[in-house]
Amino acid sequence: MIPLLFLFVARLGQGGRGIEGMLLVLFLFAVLWVAPAAVAYHLGERRGLGLVGLLLGVFLSWLGVAVVLVLPGGTDEDQVRAERLAAGTHAVCPWCRELVRTGAVVCPHCRRDLPVA
Repeated sequence: MIPLLFLFVARLGQGGRGIEGMLLVLFLFAVLWVAPAAVAYHLGERRGLGLVGLLLGVFLSWLGVAVVLVLPGGTDEDQVRAERLAAGTHAVCPWCRELVRTGAVVCPHCRRDLPVA
């Protein structure tokens, strides 16, 4: 992406010289590389894919933003927790409040004995 910016500036009739050329390069750098990375990160963060969004924005520019929009969102931990509790496959440890499998004798998180139900 960056070499393309310099080629573009050089093709503008010697526009790569002087302060005007440098400002043009910085503007194009911001529009074609920094802005899409920030937008892709923000969109990805809202869907649970922050780092993936950032990387797609950095390497694919605005195409990466489009890819982030069509990617399925990450799983929400609260939703998974509620599903496991509703299914009866997990219970909540009374001491550390973490999920443990139903029928467990010792909590794998806090290592305390669980009450027998």
